Amino acid sequence: MINLPQKDNNNRDTKLKKTIEEFIRRDKNLSGYDINVRVLKGKTTIQGVVDTLADKTQAQKVVESIEGVGGVENNITVSTDGAVDDRHVYMEIQQELEGDPRLKDTGVKVQVHKGKVTLSGKVDSAHEKHAVQDAVSKAVGVKQVIDNINVGKSTEIDDADIVNEVRRIFAVEGIGGSRLKVSSKDGVVSLEGEAAVEERNRALEAAAKITGV
Repeated sequence: MINLPQKDNNNRDTKLKKTIEEFIRRDKNLSGYDINVRVLKGKTTIQGVVDTLADKTQAQKVVESIEGVGGVENNITVSTDGAVDDRHVYMEIQQELEGDPRLKDTGVKVQVHKGKVTLSGKVDSAHEKHAVQDAVSKAVGVKQVIDNINVGKSTEIDDADIVNEVRRIFAVEGIGGSRLKVSSKDGVVSLEGEAAVEERNRALEAAAKITGV
């Protein structure tokens, strides 16, 4: 009887580990990598080597989306194929920014030092800010991103308009229903209520796209 709880924990961890590995194999961006998964009482550690910071971030998102995961320690390393200096990293970043259809004339400033990228400047919305982060993280050689980008607040849309638009988008996309409470102060949107991880992520992404947020 004393050993049963430990055995149950081991069984749950083994099952969760297999589920995580299957999710990683199914992900088109991660399937080609050898990512090692360890689970102890629901807490998950992932290790391996990937080509870009975006892939490292994606691995964490995939694991966090799985029910039963109690926390993620991301020990994945971002590698480069041979020596890549800061000048090449900068050029890669510019290509990613210029090639992203979501970004036009952002005016974001980029500094690179030993693979660590610092972003500064101002964009119109949180959605545009996230798009910059996504684009930069896809560049080969980027190991870390420090985001100092400011989001310009729209003077044409007040908080009531923002709340109404968020609720409208949620209704259209079937997010939350009456379970999520939406509020806004000076363009900063707060969401309260209960939601699964996947629905929570959808809600955050949808709200971030609203003009004025």
